[in-house]
Amino acid sequence: MIKLKNFSTELTYLIVKELIEDIGKISEIMMTSKGRDKIFSMMQYTIELYVKCMNTSAIYGSDVKMGIIDSVRKAKIVKRNISSGRKVFKFLKFIDEYNMLKLLVRKQLKEKEKKTESLKSGKR
Repeated sequence: MIKLKNFSTELTYLIVKELIEDIGKISEIMMTSKGRDKIFSMMQYTIELYVKCMNTSAIYGSDVKMGIIDSVRKAKIVKRNISSGRKVFKFLKFIDEYNMLKLLVRKQLKEKEKKTESLKSGKR
């Protein structure tokens, strides 16, 4: 019993550790508009796959077409909302590029100031 408990604790620790690492990776991806769009597109197409599978299912297909299965109705609504959100991400994608351009301009201005200062100090 003690060995099983230790194994369970170690397994839980490993699962939590992996989960934390995965969340960190997802957080990094979500920091850009492009990354958010990729995450949400994956969710959108997964939901779309679910809806299509349910529509063509021999068991649930007729119930889905009659609108009896609530999860499919909700999945369609979520898919539509994700699609609208992705349009906003695509519209706002220029913000990431604007920030990159702003950083590049600042870097070039600093380099130019350093060159100017070194030229001034060299003339003295």
